[in-house]
Amino acid sequence: MGHETAGASPAVHVSFAERDVLKVILEFLELRGFHIAQLALERETGVINGQYSADLLFLRQLIIDGQWDNALDFVEPLKGCDDFDFQAFRYNITKYKFFELLCIKLEPGPMHDNDFAVEELVECLSDLEHICPSPEDYRHLCAMLTLPRLSDHHDFRHWNPSAARIECFHKVEKMVARLLPPTQKESTPLPASIHDRLVSLVAKGIFYEGCVDYCQGQAVGELKGLEDGPKIGQLLSNRPRLSGVDLSLVSWLGVVSREQFAMPFQQKGLDTRIEPIKKPKLEAQWAEQILATPIKPGGAFPHSAVPKTKLRFAEKMSQSIAALPMGASMAMSTYPTPKHVMSQSTAPGFTLNGKAEASGEAMVQSQIIDAMLETSELAKTSRPGSVAAQSRQMTPMSMSVAPQVLAPAMAQSMSAAPFDFTQTRRQLDEMTRRSVPPSSTRQSSLPPVPELSPHSEDATAMTQSRLFQEFASRQKPEPAPPQVQLRPQMPMPMPHLSPQPMSYPGPPVLPGYAINPPVPYGDFGMGPRPIYPNGHMGPNAMAPIATAMPRPLSMMGPASPAHPGPAARPHSMPSSSGMNVQFVPVCRYEDAQAIRASAFHPSGRVFAVGTNSKQMLICAYPDVKRNRLYNPRLRTHEPMPKPEILLSRPKQHRGSVYCLGFSPSGEMLATGSNDKSMRLMAYNVDNSRIGAEMELNCHDGTVRDLIFLEDSVNRTSLLISGGAGDCQLRVSDCHTGQVVQSYSGHSAPILGLYSWGTGPQFVSCSQDKTIRFWDVRAPQPTHVIQPSAKIANSPVTSVCVDPSGQLLVSGHEDASVALYDMTGRRVLQTFRPHGDEVRSVRFSNAAYYLLSASYDKRVCITDMRGDLMAPLMYLPVAEHSDKVIQCRWHPHEFSFLSTSADRSVVLWALPPP
Repeated sequence: MGHETAGASPAVHVSFAERDVLKVILEFLELRGFHIAQLALERETGVINGQYSADLLFLRQLIIDGQWDNALDFVEPLKGCDDFDFQAFRYNITKYKFFELLCIKLEPGPMHDNDFAVEELVECLSDLEHICPSPEDYRHLCAMLTLPRLSDHHDFRHWNPSAARIECFHKVEKMVARLLPPTQKESTPLPASIHDRLVSLVAKGIFYEGCVDYCQGQAVGELKGLEDGPKIGQLLSNRPRLSGVDLSLVSWLGVVSREQFAMPFQQKGLDTRIEPIKKPKLEAQWAEQILATPIKPGGAFPHSAVPKTKLRFAEKMSQSIAALPMGASMAMSTYPTPKHVMSQSTAPGFTLNGKAEASGEAMVQSQIIDAMLETSELAKTSRPGSVAAQSRQMTPMSMSVAPQVLAPAMAQSMSAAPFDFTQTRRQLDEMTRRSVPPSSTRQSSLPPVPELSPHSEDATAMTQSRLFQEFASRQKPEPAPPQVQLRPQMPMPMPHLSPQPMSYPGPPVLPGYAINPPVPYGDFGMGPRPIYPNGHMGPNAMAPIATAMPRPLSMMGPASPAHPGPAARPHSMPSSSGMNVQFVPVCRYEDAQAIRASAFHPSGRVFAVGTNSKQMLICAYPDVKRNRLYNPRLRTHEPMPKPEILLSRPKQHRGSVYCLGFSPSGEMLATGSNDKSMRLMAYNVDNSRIGAEMELNCHDGTVRDLIFLEDSVNRTSLLISGGAGDCQLRVSDCHTGQVVQSYSGHSAPILGLYSWGTGPQFVSCSQDKTIRFWDVRAPQPTHVIQPSAKIANSPVTSVCVDPSGQLLVSGHEDASVALYDMTGRRVLQTFRPHGDEVRSVRFSNAAYYLLSASYDKRVCITDMRGDLMAPLMYLPVAEHSDKVIQCRWHPHEFSFLSTSADRSVVLWALPPP
């Protein structure tokens, strides 16, 4: 700052470099842990705060760019130094590389559980086994292999690659800083921001403004509010821009006599308090950021000197697309922006066949559901978990992934002769099994980021660095060895991959309890809803076969008026947790204990309820349409009415009623219990009376589920039942009550059964993580879906099949839902619409919507129209105050029942139009 007199107007010159301002900001960001913003600012400006030597600055950039192997190569010449612990350096670099590889393996997306990534992960763990400080540290790292997702670990809840890389550098910097001093040819280090300079300047600026106000008040006699001295103002107070008026205090100090400065004064203490911001939980695809090519400021050191190297597995995958046909590789690496959503109609995929004609009621239902999905802040979009699904679609997320990330993943899944990774997978399983003692629940921790040390920006002497010269010489390309043939030389016929542009913004990280931690509903505002092509795609089909399907009115003709926003929707009913449910409750029955089971009569006129208090009820189905249109209660918060109870049997069983169901004809009703028995009854829907009944005792454990099959050949009905105990399925003749067939195969309790159509087939799911298909004409299952990396590797709690028998949907204990193509026997995708165990899944009567109930207390609807290998939109539509146990659609109308541990069963329907 300088003074200058020009006539009668003295001036004060204040000058500083913008680079210095950036350094002050960078220091603030780093000290507060805003590392993503810090590195983004460094890359955009080329400015780095600190006073490091050129060698140390280059090492820092290698680590920040994820060049782990190059960082080890760079310090290789220092191994001979007596005061350098190269093993500790290698341990830290390899450990942080392991964290990133583990993130890539676990995170849903195109690289999820990728074989190439798993191979390098195993190599990384093999290295760590020899360099970990102790066997306990190694076991803790191996224990992380059991995590469903990296952020599920307590110490990694807020993990991100940027913060981890900066943390890694600060750890190794202490080991090498004294060995990498500035060279003689390096210029004097530029000043750096230290000691929280930004906060210091902000605090002093506020002090200065307060002092100016105080002096002006004293001068003009306006002392209101200044009796106790200068008043410290607010940081964001509304003040004019910086001007000469702000120099009044400086000018006044210039005329104060020296005696005034010599006067004694009382020293005061300084109490500076900064209210920290509450950091939100970031929703991101970290694997994408780890593998993406970083932004580099052109010509700026050290960015320009860092080699363009990827993780080894990414390099291998890049080679795997070399032999792809030109058409396929171009289709995988180009991402054109759509100008019309109808371009999606040429995309390959899997779509359920719809009915030939759609009723007006179905169209109205579709329109209401579309309005919910478009306007609700609760709507989410799935991230398909299947590699096969990822390989053939351009999701909003994949559109932002660099081609070198997505294309190799697609190539791997399409390869006709992929690598054999069996041994690698076995090694990984062995590491997980042997390195985690059964009694050990501890896992490795990611320590907090230590405070910064100073660093340098002068790169003029970097090319003279001996260490850098040795590193650069090792980076020179050598004669390429013969390439490993990743694919056969003979051209293989490849399917044409049409780009699938999407017209809505990328979704957030998928909510879920185990694989993906729950994301608070309402944090994500949906953009326009995608319009998917209609038509069924078989497993080998290359083009869609057009079929008719109910479509929302907004898709048929002129654009519909904009849907009202969340504030304008009067029909969302608040739940116990504050979530606005989308369906409205029509009636509610509450019992003394939890209610487990419910079922609609095939006519839809009545529904049955089974409770933990041993009773069974049959209730009349109300006129939902009339209630919905004319009942003003649905627009208020008055208590819900109870359903009309037509029949009550307080002692249906000696234990809890676990399951119940009507026969397809509606003439029989059966219940199962944890008293190990079933009761089979004749039922007349006209007078709601029970006729002849019998007790069946063919199980030695809890009967968890039962279904009816119609045997058209023998003109009889069969009752299929399963549960705990010996875990066998029993087929009973409904006329004689005798067991006519027993099926074994499950090794844990059977949790769900389902039949479809009028054929002799049914499906079972179990705690043993398998799904088995059965035909009553065969003694063994016709097909078994085993747990694997592509379908949720957790107990299967519920299954359902669409009426056409094309698609099976399963719910799992890990909060996931899986879609399985029964014709092609392939997993289409897995996703997680819930935050806890999914206990029930059911198709609506036309299979256009999937209903799922969960222990997270919510019931969700997933839109099943369109391509089922593309992201699916889902929405929580109902909620209980405790775990939801079961949900069942009405056979004809768009309403459903839900049962809960909150001791209630509720009938839900669409809100008034």
